[in-house]
Amino acid sequence: MYDAVIIGGGPAGASAGIYLADKGKNVCIIDKSTFPRQKTCGGLLTIKTLELMESSPIGKLDSSLVLNRINRVSLENKGEKIAEMRCKNDFYLVDRLTFDNSLIEKYKAKGGHIIEGRAVTKIKDKSVVLNDGTEIECRYIIGADGCKGITGRLVNREPFVCAFGIEAEIPQRYVDSSALLLEVGYFKDGYLWHFPKGEYATVGFAFTYDKYFDYVGWFKSYIKKLGVTENVKLKGAFLPYGMGSRTVTRGKNILLAGDAAGFTDTVTGEGTYYALLSGLMAAESIMSQDPLATYNKKTRQIIVSVEKSYELVNKFYGNRDGLLKRLKGKTRFLSWFCDVQVSRNIYDFSISRLSAAYMKYKLFGNFGKNNSL
Repeated sequence: MYDAVIIGGGPAGASAGIYLADKGKNVCIIDKSTFPRQKTCGGLLTIKTLELMESSPIGKLDSSLVLNRINRVSLENKGEKIAEMRCKNDFYLVDRLTFDNSLIEKYKAKGGHIIEGRAVTKIKDKSVVLNDGTEIECRYIIGADGCKGITGRLVNREPFVCAFGIEAEIPQRYVDSSALLLEVGYFKDGYLWHFPKGEYATVGFAFTYDKYFDYVGWFKSYIKKLGVTENVKLKGAFLPYGMGSRTVTRGKNILLAGDAAGFTDTVTGEGTYYALLSGLMAAESIMSQDPLATYNKKTRQIIVSVEKSYELVNKFYGNRDGLLKRLKGKTRFLSWFCDVQVSRNIYDFSISRLSAAYMKYKLFGNFGKNNSL
């Protein structure tokens, strides 16, 4: 019998597995895909993500995985430049195929077991059943199988709101290689991104899922307007994009982490940090005397942050045009937002704080010439 079975080998599952294997626990990751496998994601890592990795058994990010470091961010509204700012903190760009695989390799190096290419079809009280009929016994189950996975459906009667996204890798010559581009205005919410990564750029978009929208057709038309003539491979996936889940455990032994719990920053769409953080929290909780109660307490900070980011997104898109007019050229405020709210502080997206910060930097400012374009 395993101490824990982890369903899903992405960052949430891998981080939980690394922690438990590092502590000598008998743990098994089960993933329906075979690694290395691709993941629909811009592949942007923030400073807080790298610091979390380094302070945990995951360890420091291998520099060979970093395809680009960039500190310039351009915000646009349907092609109209709102602002371009230089941030104090770099954003690190990786390929999710190699990044996720590196986590799995670290997990295996610590003695963790993995079952690849098979899906979990049933969850029992103390075991999981695979699609080939194999039954695996375990004391605890960590659900890290995404926002459409079996564990999330089991824990939550009402599924949380998801976005759907499409992306592709295109030759970098078709985009501005000097800045990250975030563009709004094309959809009811969400945004479009250009993330330059050396020889290529990851270009994609995501917004709250609309079954009547032609995602593939729109995206093909968009990259054609960029001038792309090469055939590119499109990737698509559902992503958490709402309030997330306030219920992250079930019964006596199931804990949800990462996308399975809806742990995504709704403002930026960043999910990797929450995935790693909640995976580590789940693993730490399993080591405690009361794992479910401990995990519920630990993840409260994430739930509050997700709810604040969702509140902010609703207010922004409810008055998008007016707010973008007010933000036009406000590089000091937007640099502060990138450096403090996005790169480091995940727990304060309150409207009152943002309003106070806006007035502070509008009146006084302290970024200096190097941070104002």
